Amino acid sequence: MKFKRRFYDDSINYKDFSRRRLVVAVIIGLVFSMSIYSFFIVLNESFRVIFFSNYAVPNILEGYQKQFLHLFYAIMSTIFGNSIAISFLFTKKETISSRRNPKRKRIINDQVFLNSFFLHWFAKLGLTFGVLSIYMIELEYSKLYSVFAVLLFIVLYLETWKTLNLALGKKRYKFMFLNILIISCVAFSISRIDVVDYTKHDKALLFNKPVYKLPKSFFDNKTEQSNPVFIDVQLKLNENKIPYLIIDNKRTYDFYHLKGFFIAERNSMPEYRYYKLMVRIYADQDVKMEYIKAIEAQCYTSSIYRIAYVLYNEDYRSRRFKENTLNTYIKESSVMSLERSSKYPLPPPPPGPLFEFEYKDTIKVDIGKHITFNNKLVAPEMLVSKFQQYINASTGFEYALSTESSYQLYINVLSAHYKAADNLRQIATKGFNINKERYLFSEYEKEEYYKLKQKYPVLISEKLK
Repeated sequence: MKFKRRFYDDSINYKDFSRRRLVVAVIIGLVFSMSIYSFFIVLNESFRVIFFSNYAVPNILEGYQKQFLHLFYAIMSTIFGNSIAISFLFTKKETISSRRNPKRKRIINDQVFLNSFFLHWFAKLGLTFGVLSIYMIELEYSKLYSVFAVLLFIVLYLETWKTLNLALGKKRYKFMFLNILIISCVAFSISRIDVVDYTKHDKALLFNKPVYKLPKSFFDNKTEQSNPVFIDVQLKLNENKIPYLIIDNKRTYDFYHLKGFFIAERNSMPEYRYYKLMVRIYADQDVKMEYIKAIEAQCYTSSIYRIAYVLYNEDYRSRRFKENTLNTYIKESSVMSLERSSKYPLPPPPPGPLFEFEYKDTIKVDIGKHITFNNKLVAPEMLVSKFQQYINASTGFEYALSTESSYQLYINVLSAHYKAADNLRQIATKGFNINKERYLFSEYEKEEYYKLKQKYPVLISEKLK
């Protein structure tokens, strides 16, 4: 006897999938894909804006970073939308007389699991990496995330693949290829949509915290003075190449305003800490030295004699919370020879020179468009070895500095000078590291280091030409 009805039938009846239901499923998938993508982009932008001011290096998305971020969220959102569309397609209103289909139930459960469980897991993992990137490390989007992103997409789609493999039978490869093609086209199309206006946000965020192309250096001596008190001054050029300053989160075009600010900062602290005061300058590597020296002139006439040039930190892992600086003394001869024009008005200087050096020999270092030692051209990479040939207790170096010279060239010379002296001291030392923190020095090491500084001093005078 042949049964006309199977007691257990888990096959999919494709006649239930009407054209109208298929179109509605596609629309629902697209709407959810776009909604999830928009949510991720807005959430990411919200965190970027909130934590922007906490970074030493502003978190500005470059073009390739923005494209990667958009594509990452677009592919993930499209896979979610595809899963929701499949769930809707296989969902059917049931009554007490309806025939149960275990396969259809399994398909729906798998897709619900894909969306809910993964989003829960991704939120926890994303929060962990977000906190780490904000407070500990700087993660580079394209280099670090790309491999993991591709693996993530493969794993997510394999869950959908399992569903299609279960439902489609012999024609599954044809439909799966078509599904992958549709997901790819939709994802790339969605990734081109700018849900937020990055240009507008960046302009507002950068108003008082611009991005600097900091100068690179051969050497930084941040440990030279313990626990310095920094006063930050930011120097930037506007669209018309006119310099402006950012002081205490306020913009000004008048360099003379610096003096009042410096004096107010100095008077706000105990007198015994005055010697720790140091002005820290943020500026692009291609600005003219005229502007740098204008800031130094106001420091000097405010009785602040130490300056710190902020340098580029090549270690991206510590860049957000560590700043390299090249610390030095302000040279009176250079700042007081700055033109007394209405552009940079200078009040009377403090009585008497701050530092006086007597040299038996003088090496003239010309810093203009190029660098010369006693009228002989020197390449930047040869500066350290060149300085090492001449540094001793009786030889001074006179920097002839053009106000039109770039900030980077000046840092090249100054940092090479300090690096050369440090190399000579390190070679001559008697078995201890002179670059460790000064509070770790023993009394013998302090005395030895003092002798080394006397033997290999950094003797610099400057004049503007």
